[in-house]
Amino acid sequence: MIPNAPEFSVSNFRYYAARDGLPLRFGRAWSDYHLNVDYVVLKTGDQGPAFASDKARRVTEQFAADPLLTTAFPAIGSYPLPDGSLATLRVRRPAPVTRIAPAAFARRIQAGAAALLAEWVADGRELRVGLDWDAAGLPRGWIRRVTVTAASARVGELSRPGAPTLRLEDVRVVLEGLTVNPARAAAGRLEPLALERFRIERLTLSEGDLQAFLAAGRRTRRVRVRFLPGRPRSIWERRGRRSTPGCRSGPAGTAGRSSSTSTPVRLGGVPVPDLLAGWIERAWDPTLRWAALPVAVDLAPVRIERGRLEVTAP
Repeated sequence: MIPNAPEFSVSNFRYYAARDGLPLRFGRAWSDYHLNVDYVVLKTGDQGPAFASDKARRVTEQFAADPLLTTAFPAIGSYPLPDGSLATLRVRRPAPVTRIAPAAFARRIQAGAAALLAEWVADGRELRVGLDWDAAGLPRGWIRRVTVTAASARVGELSRPGAPTLRLEDVRVVLEGLTVNPARAAAGRLEPLALERFRIERLTLSEGDLQAFLAAGRRTRRVRVRFLPGRPRSIWERRGRRSTPGCRSGPAGTAGRSSSTSTPVRLGGVPVPDLLAGWIERAWDPTLRWAALPVAVDLAPVRIERGRLEVTAP
């Protein structure tokens, strides 16, 4: 996390890292969770223009008001700057919790995980959270594997009023190498600090549930979708015109990621050139956005049958 003051901006840090060949990746202040953030740089005084520094100010205020956050990111250096301010370098190095037995601590983390899921998951049927941990790593907040399963559940941004939710069935999601703030977990709340891999091993999405999700969206309410064996087919209706984009799922690619290829697209009965169709696909393909995430995301092979889409691990 870097402020955006003059001569102390993210672009400057990126430049020096690239120039010196440092294996560092710089980013701006976080909005929700500081996931896979190894170092934090804070600055007193001028933070830069308001439109670019609001998040940095909020994070600075969090560190000033939250002792459990400063415990997870202790300061390892302070540096005076030319404008008279002070830069502080913090590193993710949470202190272990030793006053709670590992089994009891695991139960607190499990309860905290269920509460954290409530921000995105509702109406969970047979919703279960399983932990695979060891006594050496757990006091430091490290969990080898977290497995979330549910017979069915609605997922979405539940904290955002009016946000549509999508019902999924037969869900199994695995989080590998999860690190949480041990001090926060001891207090009964889960604060993710790092995650090595997010893996979707199993889920089923019905055509009807996807159609209900699209109908609830302001921009997608005119979309009609059908799942046909081997591929989905969608129809976009706008001002009396119809377009029929489609895609076909392919075998898993690098690191288990699924791939997709576009099928012929028609707009009002007129074929859309492959170059334009490919541009549209790249703009909407979620697997391309996963590459920019700080966490590796794996999706098991996708199989499309009549009326449903299935993700199933071998």
